[in-house]
Amino acid sequence: MSVYRLLFALDIRHTYFADGWCDALGVRPTPSCERLMRQYGLLFKATREGAEVYYDASAQRQGAPGSLLGFAAQGAFTFILESQGAGLTNYTAIDTQPAATPGVSLYYFDNLNGGSVPFDGATSALLHPAGEPFAYGALPWKPRRFNYVSEAPLTSIAVLAARDGPPVWGPMAIVPSALRASLALTHLSEGRYRLAAPGSPDYPFYLSDVPLNGAFAIAAIYPGGAHAAAGCATCLDAQGNVTPQRYTIALGARVLPWRYFIVPHPNQPHDDWQVDAVMPDARSADAVAAPRRFARAAETVQLGGRAAIMFSSPGPLTVSQRPAAGLGVRLTGSGFAQPLALPYPDMGHVRLSLQVPVPARVDAETPASLDGSNGTDIYVYL
Repeated sequence: MSVYRLLFALDIRHTYFADGWCDALGVRPTPSCERLMRQYGLLFKATREGAEVYYDASAQRQGAPGSLLGFAAQGAFTFILESQGAGLTNYTAIDTQPAATPGVSLYYFDNLNGGSVPFDGATSALLHPAGEPFAYGALPWKPRRFNYVSEAPLTSIAVLAARDGPPVWGPMAIVPSALRASLALTHLSEGRYRLAAPGSPDYPFYLSDVPLNGAFAIAAIYPGGAHAAAGCATCLDAQGNVTPQRYTIALGARVLPWRYFIVPHPNQPHDDWQVDAVMPDARSADAVAAPRRFARAAETVQLGGRAAIMFSSPGPLTVSQRPAAGLGVRLTGSGFAQPLALPYPDMGHVRLSLQVPVPARVDAETPASLDGSNGTDIYVYL
């Protein structure tokens, strides 16, 4: 009788969401991962937190089908992380440029960095350096046969593993030198590699059997073997004995300058208007920190033929799924018997490049960002 137990789990956390779990990414195995799991009788289960993989504990003996005691795979279990909403890149703190393009490039996570972090009283192995989930940047997706075009003439070319080591393909001499080289990487397993050529910076890429259309990222779990360096959290030792692991991707919410454009009624007095942000005091669950005053622009801004008063946040503020739980923004002054609660930026319904400001509303007369950096604008018409 089969007895299935946890081999490893993949958890995806995100500080944007109120409960800390990322609701915007779905997990599914790649075709090569599905083949590997069938070979060893593993079960995949998608969970609200991410995914789990189970093995048959009753089959762990020499010669038994599905036994991990003979596990010889030198590659990884690879999973596609698919975005379930268009706003993911807007509210996620992604500091790498250029941004990944689904079907062309993607982000990448694996357990080779050796980092860990405590969550809920237990330690989880991170699939990225601590505090840097996008440290690997956006990796171009490449099929097994592709042409590489260089800006400088190529005299030789080689493909290296993502980590230090000898070439896994080549080096191949190019005579006479040329700007283009054709690669056929049919014997390499799916994964992250670097293309190296004398006189040129290394070109990192992700090699895959199938186009990863719609993929936001790839998560690679190396269970053990030659790829897993000392200190990495692995779920199989050299003999195939299991140590269950929880692997975690910890994403953070974007922190941006906020600007409010408040349009008063005609002839409505507003000279003494103020905008304040009220947040809980980090030193006490019951205390409230001193309000943070937004800076008021000296001049009004014209929006659709009406004058708007612009208020800028005193510093970057965090965007979140339910901002009212930890942040209140209020307008006070003439005409308001009680402070007027102001709306929050909606980062889930726009999809713009990371290189430009991210407005909450597109307007032909939208003023340029004060400092040219990313920011979010909120428009309030009274």
